[in-house]
Order: sequence, then C-alpha cells, then structure tokens
Amino acid sequence: MVIKQEIQLRNNIFTSLISNNLAPIARSRANVNSFTKKNFGIEIHKGERGVWRDSKRTTRLMGNQIGIAVSIHSVSESQYADEHALESIRYSFPQTKAITHDVREIEAVNIAFKYEVPLFIFVGPKGGDKILRKGLISSIDKQEQFWTIQVINEKF
Repeated sequence: MVIKQEIQLRNNIFTSLISNNLAPIARSRANVNSFTKKNFGIEIHKGERGVWRDSKRTTRLMGNQIGIAVSIHSVSESQYADEHALESIRYSFPQTKAITHDVREIEAVNIAFKYEVPLFIFVGPKGGDKILRKGLISSIDKQEQFWTIQVINEKF
C-alpha cells in the first residue's frame, strides 16, 4: 500500500509540475523544490550527487536503511557515459570516492526498479535550465553498470 501511495504522489507531482510550466523545462532544481515543498511537502532532488533518495523520508517509507530513489540528475559535462534520447536514458551507476553512498544509491535505484516506482529525471548542466522528465527503469545491466530508464510521456 505504501508503494502505491508513493507512486501516486510522484505522478501527482509531475502532473502539477507540467501544468505549472515547471516541466519539461526547469529553470533550476531549487525552483522545482520550492514548488514541490510548498504544494506537496517534499523536495525531489537536492545535493550534488546524481542519485537522490531523500533518505530521511524514504527509509521510513520503506522500513529499511536504504530507502528508495526519488530522482537522478544526469549532468551533461560528466565523466559518466550517460546517453540521452527522447524515449530513454542510459544512466551509469555512481562511482565516486564515497563508496558507501554509491552502494546505497545503487540499491535505492534498484528498489525503484523492483517496485516500478517512477523517478524524476533531471538532465542538464550543473547551472542553468534543465530538462525534467519522469521515467521508469526498464532494465539493469550490472556488468556494464548502467540502468535503462524509459521516459513516461504525460498525455493530457
């Protein structure tokens, strides 16, 4: 039941972002977070890491120490081999010096895959406008270390 509520919340947030002209072009994550915090009581991406799992909220939600991924930010000038197309995104596993964080983020994204929970997807440079979409992970390639995320196109 908790998973269904989280999926519905994310769908409602994205629909609201579109209807308020905050997606698919987002001026900044801070602008989007201000809107979602005011209207839904949560933020959808914070910090400089590519995967955000809102650990305080989602660990309580999932009843574990990992939580569930909320969003990814694919930075266009990154060292990662991310690929962006209209219908899908290939997103690389994090590989930083903070190995414990990486492991938790990877597992949190894998949990989103397992329960078919949509992710918010930010694509763009660290500063400036970004493309904001919603997607579902369609596959995991553990050997090559990437997820394939299918973009969900909203129909009104």
